[in-house]
Amino acid sequence: MEFRNLLKEVLQTDYINAAFIVDRHGYPIAHQTRRDLDSDETLAVQLCAVQGAIDCLGSQLHLGEGRQFMLEFTGGIVMCASLTPDLLLVVIAAPSATLGLFRTFFSSFLSRFAKEANLHEEVAR
Repeated sequence: MEFRNLLKEVLQTDYINAAFIVDRHGYPIAHQTRRDLDSDETLAVQLCAVQGAIDCLGSQLHLGEGRQFMLEFTGGIVMCASLTPDLLLVVIAAPSATLGLFRTFFSSFLSRFAKEANLHEEVAR
């Protein structure tokens, strides 16, 4: 299964508005969305900048690299996880989503995305 199919499956959940795979350099690999967002490139760069800041914080606190983070905004929730050292999964939920339920939902897809990410990186080599 490829990223696009997995992302489509994620968007079958009512409260999910968008899902992205981006690399750590700010390049969008794949995405699916229900609503208009800024350009994929701009969003990918911003997400990577946030991940970089979280990694810096982890280093400063002697906790290592950030593996996952969740941000709650008035307009929705963003969950991000490292699939590989180079690829990030980002899922955006509606503000009506329950934090715990969204976290559980997100975690249920991580291993499938990580498997696809490892295949993606093998092909890229």
